[in-house]
Amino acid sequence: MNILTNIQSPSTDVDFDGFTAALNLIRHVPAEPHASGTKVVPPVNFAMVEAGVYRAGKPSKHSYPFMQSLNLKTIMYLSSSKDSEANKKFAQENDIKYFHFLIKENKEPFQQIDQEELAKALVECIVKDVRNHPMLIYSDRGKHRIGCIVGCLRKLQKWSLASIFDEYQRFSGSKIYIADQEFIEIFSAPVNFDIHYVPKWLLKCM
Repeated sequence: MNILTNIQSPSTDVDFDGFTAALNLIRHVPAEPHASGTKVVPPVNFAMVEAGVYRAGKPSKHSYPFMQSLNLKTIMYLSSSKDSEANKKFAQENDIKYFHFLIKENKEPFQQIDQEELAKALVECIVKDVRNHPMLIYSDRGKHRIGCIVGCLRKLQKWSLASIFDEYQRFSGSKIYIADQEFIEIFSAPVNFDIHYVPKWLLKCM
């Protein structure tokens, strides 16, 4: 077992090629025809984070054919709200592991995401075991909570803060939470991982 602590985002030694390649994966996917003739509709704010890891807003039943095409092994929902019974049923019927982490949004001045809870979500589903992939992580809108957990993942990948915030803003649109950016900047909770099962795209950053 390895432990990564005091996560820092270097401001000078930045892998711009890796950053550019990752941003090329960040795109909104249009609806495409399904074999049945119906449109395959991705969840709102859907994009690839890294190979085998996808992000989105809360899916609806219209997105299920698209989600099935991803061959998901794990779904993780980040929200203090209840998920729909349809989403939980979809996971059960498709033999997909389902995790629900009760994480609230950052709201100034009194409400802040718990670092340890977010680190737990980050480790349990994304970093700990590549055998959990492919996986989809989603929140209600796929903007702020997902932006925070992806931002903290980028810190593990040693992205610069400028690059992390640029990605965050691509999904948050006009509603940018300064508290989210501050959270990402100060995030330093220990992240435990097993070197044998950590994703290759993360291993090469360590």
